[in-house]
Amino acid sequence: MPASSTSASRALPLTLRGVGRRFDRPVLQGVDLDVAGGEIVAVLGPSGCGKSTLLRQLGGLDQPDTGTVRIGDEPARHADQRCAVAFQEPRLLPWRTLRDNVALGLPKPSKSTTASPRLTKPERDARLTELLDLVHLGPAGARRPREVSGGMAQRASLARALARQPAVLLLDEPFGALDALTRLRMQDLLLDVHDALPTTVVLVTHDVDEALYLADRIVLLADLSQQAADQLDTASADSTHTDTAGGATSIQRIVTVPGARRRDRDAPELAVLRQELLEGLGVHRVPAGHASHGSATGHASLTGHARA
Repeated sequence: MPASSTSASRALPLTLRGVGRRFDRPVLQGVDLDVAGGEIVAVLGPSGCGKSTLLRQLGGLDQPDTGTVRIGDEPARHADQRCAVAFQEPRLLPWRTLRDNVALGLPKPSKSTTASPRLTKPERDARLTELLDLVHLGPAGARRPREVSGGMAQRASLARALARQPAVLLLDEPFGALDALTRLRMQDLLLDVHDALPTTVVLVTHDVDEALYLADRIVLLADLSQQAADQLDTASADSTHTDTAGGATSIQRIVTVPGARRRDRDAPELAVLRQELLEGLGVHRVPAGHASHGSATGHASLTGHARA
């Protein structure tokens, strides 16, 4: 797609230092992370480890109890307009067409000299057409959400998020509710969009293969409640160990994914990383010959080991 007002990059870097957040228990603690402008970073971790909370901190939808979040050279603001968010559910207004739903994401006119100027009607129409074409929805713009598939609705949601030309795109399991084939197609579409509009992307996902295919780096978060339980076990075994919380941090590991996008999903180096990440999530390979009693075969398999 030729360079235009929509495709011009406004990507900004992200900087987190010592970010912590607790509700009834610590959810995030000691998060230090740098994301380069235009980078795609995936966030993996077990349920309840703070993935979505971290995304909310980045977008200014929640405030950390400790630490700082910066977008570019400035602190993250409340509901930061430099960011756009797309969720697992498209959240389209059912009485509006797809085109009108995308239009809701266009920046509102402001008296600020740094804000986007008011668009004329021809400029607005051209921007909407460009966005719909970008996500392959040009012919479907006049349809309503009930008249399209889940994948098409999610594409409209993505176009709406891109409408304000965000410096940072935050994606909270955006393809989690889609069938397997549509999910793969949406992953390729996201890379198409990133090629055309190389914004900074932070993607929360439960899918290790999705993270390996899309991301430049993967941040693996730990479950702080499980860390605390492990430290208590250690303290019980060693009476000289009394500090059970001071060293806990949310980031378990940061992985640089080898190779340039788009990657071969079956590349051997990705298979090795896949296994390491799965083990970090508590999913372990059962060697051949040691399958569970309920299995009639001796093939190697993956199983999650829950800790008491």
